[in-house]
Amino acid sequence: MSIFPEVQSAIEECVSHKGASVIDLQTRGTRANRVYEVFIDSESGVTLEFCSEVSRDIKTVLDRIETASQYRLIVSSPGFERLLRFPWQFGKHAGKLMRIRRFGEATAEVTGRLVSVDALGIVLRDESSKEEKQILFGEIGEARLRAPW
Repeated sequence: MSIFPEVQSAIEECVSHKGASVIDLQTRGTRANRVYEVFIDSESGVTLEFCSEVSRDIKTVLDRIETASQYRLIVSSPGFERLLRFPWQFGKHAGKLMRIRRFGEATAEVTGRLVSVDALGIVLRDESSKEEKQILFGEIGEARLRAPW
């Protein structure tokens, strides 16, 4: 289900005002009983208390916009499986295993441990060959952390 542009904009503004970014925004349910899931992150991380603060702010705005429906709001950190969308997110995960899919290369994936991050991109070290590969941010189509197990 797509989200209404004014709702998306309002949610993004609330999150941004708190110094965080929307990593993913999903909605499901019917117009009369909608569920909004907002996944947020910030350079300093996201705590339960921070999610509660953001949730209160979003709820205040949604109560004005969503007058004709009931809704449930879930605000959470992105979790392990969510995409990394912003360059600043990579720095928080130095030393962790990642899987990168490059733009235009649907089957080409690079997997390795995140060695370093700079303004242009990242360096991954292949676990088996120990070879290091530099990947520019502009080349990254999809980036996800990999579970260590």
